[in-house]
Amino acid sequence: LNSNNFFISNLSRLEYLDLSVNRLRHIKELDFKNLNDLTYLNLSLNQIELVEEYAFYNLKRLSNLDLSSNLIRSFELNLFTYLFLLKNLYLSNNSNLNYFDSLLSKSMPNVESLFINDANLTSVPFILYCRSLKYINLNNNKITYIKSESFRYHSVSFYKLVYLYLSKNFIEYIDE
Repeated sequence: LNSNNFFISNLSRLEYLDLSVNRLRHIKELDFKNLNDLTYLNLSLNQIELVEEYAFYNLKRLSNLDLSSNLIRSFELNLFTYLFLLKNLYLSNNSNLNYFDSLLSKSMPNVESLFINDANLTSVPFILYCRSLKYINLNNNKITYIKSESFRYHSVSFYKLVYLYLSKNFIEYIDE
């Protein structure tokens, strides 16, 4: 993808973009910079290995982002910065995912659903500042223990959380 190409630059009013089931491997910084009205972006079922730090920087109206079923190993710290309206984040089936700590930040306060199942995670990621979370799916990972900090950070609690899926893991210990 290249935001300077004719295709992307002329789609500034686009709200829904589905690029799933393709052969994308690399999402570059500001690839989607001209898509200011985009609310839904599906990049699932590609071969994405790398998503650069500010790839989604200008997508301030984005509410649904699907990066599931790719080859992503880790996420840049500021990848999801400025996605203030994001409600649903799909990261499932990235079986090479090995770094996912403190990913959700103050810049994503409205995330309601988080899918990180089938990602080979060995621990529950620290999910910070997400007071709107209602649904978390961590099924079918390799989680062996759950730290109490995973769902509590200082005074932040998950009082809206309704669904927490942790089945098909290797949990042996849950911290108090």
